[in-house]
Amino acid sequence: MDPMVKLIINIAVIVILGLVGYKLATRPKVARVDFNSVSQENLAPVEACRAKQTCVIAYVAPWCGACHQFISQLPLVKERLTAKDVGLVFVVGAEDDMQKKVDFVDRLKPLAVLDSSGDGFRRGHKIDFFPSFIITDGDGAVIADPRTGRTKLMEMMN
Repeated sequence: MDPMVKLIINIAVIVILGLVGYKLATRPKVARVDFNSVSQENLAPVEACRAKQTCVIAYVAPWCGACHQFISQLPLVKERLTAKDVGLVFVVGAEDDMQKKVDFVDRLKPLAVLDSSGDGFRRGHKIDFFPSFIITDGDGAVIADPRTGRTKLMEMMN
């Protein structure tokens, strides 16, 4: 084989391998929900949600009027999600007064856990409006993040 053709083939192979390696290295990683920042005292709601094929994580705050409005619809929400075998867990945070957070968790039992580490769950998942919804699959991979979770939840409710 002509040395020039061999050189061109070798360069082409190196370029292709480089492009494949770059593509693999820069592809987006699958986001996962991290519950390490929530109170570890009662993780039963989290485990029940993880046991489902799909899980809705609702991040709520005691002072949030829209959160209270959503919670007032909880019987209907639970009914529709249960019919589709979708889990539901509330993470309560975004409140400086720990007692208010604890009282809100008590109101939502057995579906709620406490974002107890200075709202680490909220910051870790870039939640900046309330209520926020994160939808995951059974392995905890994010299907819909806080920006798209509300729309996905509405689709699931129909």
